[in-house]
Amino acid sequence: MNFQLPFNELGLIEQYKFQSSDKLQSQLLATTAALHQCYGYSLALPSDVLMPFMRMMHMVELKNSFELEGMPIAYARLFEALGMEAQIKDKTIQLILAARAGVQSLQGLKGLELDSLKLQAKTIELYRHKTDQKILSYYTNLCLYTPPSSAAVLEKLKQNLHQHLLTENTQQTLEQQAIIHFQIRAVAPFVAQNGIVARQYALNALQQLQLDFIPLPISLIIQQQKEHYNALIKESLQTKQMQAWIEFYAQILQDAAQQMQKRIGYYLALRKSAYEQMNKYLDYVLPSDAILKVLFEQPYINAKRMCKLLNCHRQTAYLYLTHLCKLGLLIPKKMGRETLYLHKAYFDLLVAEPII
Repeated sequence: MNFQLPFNELGLIEQYKFQSSDKLQSQLLATTAALHQCYGYSLALPSDVLMPFMRMMHMVELKNSFELEGMPIAYARLFEALGMEAQIKDKTIQLILAARAGVQSLQGLKGLELDSLKLQAKTIELYRHKTDQKILSYYTNLCLYTPPSSAAVLEKLKQNLHQHLLTENTQQTLEQQAIIHFQIRAVAPFVAQNGIVARQYALNALQQLQLDFIPLPISLIIQQQKEHYNALIKESLQTKQMQAWIEFYAQILQDAAQQMQKRIGYYLALRKSAYEQMNKYLDYVLPSDAILKVLFEQPYINAKRMCKLLNCHRQTAYLYLTHLCKLGLLIPKKMGRETLYLHKAYFDLLVAEPII
C-alpha cells in the first residue's frame, strides 16, 4: 500500500470497523463527561457575559486551525485587524474573518451538509475533481497520505459524506463523529482547507449531542500532537481499524473541553479583578458596568468603538480611555493614524498555551 500514490481504494464511512474495548469505552465516557461539564458550566453564566469571550475564543480556534494548514498569522496582527477601522489586506486574516462569518450562520443547524461546511466561497466554492492533495509530515515534510484522485471514486465518496452529514442530530455518536472527521480529511473533497473544514465539523457536530455551540480549542490541543494527528490517517488505513483514531479524537475533545472550562474560570476572575480596580483605585467615577462590557468585547478597542458601545461623545470616550490607561488596564498603541488600546491581560488569556 503506497500512500504516496492516490489511494483510490478508500472505503465508505459505514465500512470502517472498530472494536469496542474497555479502554475505548472508558475514554468515550470521560469525554462525554468533560463535554457536559463544560457546557453545563457555561449555561450557568449570563449570555451577555459569556458570548464576547466565546466570540474571541472562536477567533483563536480559527487562527490555530489555519496554522495547522500552513497559514500562520500572529495573534496580535489578527486582533489588531478586529480593532482597527482600516482594513488589513492580509489573505489569511481575510480568510479567518470570512470563515468566522460563515460558521456563525451554521449554528443551530439540524443537518450539516457538506456544501454548508465550506468556509470561504472564493477559495473552496468548487469541489475537488482531479486536483491532487497530500497530507504531509509536519516534521519531515514527507508525504504520509495522498487522497483519492479518480473523479468517479471522489464522487462516490462525496455523496457518502453528504448522506452521513445529514443524519439527524440524535443519531450520531462520538464514534461516528470521529469517523466522519477522519473521512473528511481522508477524502479531501475540496480544493483547499479540508483540515479546517474537518475541525469545524467537529465543533458543529457536538450540537448533535444536544449541546450548544461552544468553540472548544481543539486546534490548540491538536498542535501539541499534530504529527500524530496526520500519521494516524495512514496508520488507520493500513490496519483497517479505527479504534486508535477514535480514542485520539475523543481525547482531543476531552482536553479541549477541560481547557475551555479552565479559561472561562480565568475569564470570570479577570472580569472581577477589572471591575474592582475601576471601583477602588480611581479618583474619577467611571460607569464600571458599561465599561466592563467594552473591555471584554475584544482585546483591542478604539475610541470610535467605545462611543458606539457606550453611546457617548468622542471626548467622553477619550476621557474614559485615559483613565483606564492610568489604571493599567489598557495600553495605547499607535497604528498609523489610529490609536488602539490593548487590554493586555485579556489578550494574554486568549493566546495562552494549554493551561495545566
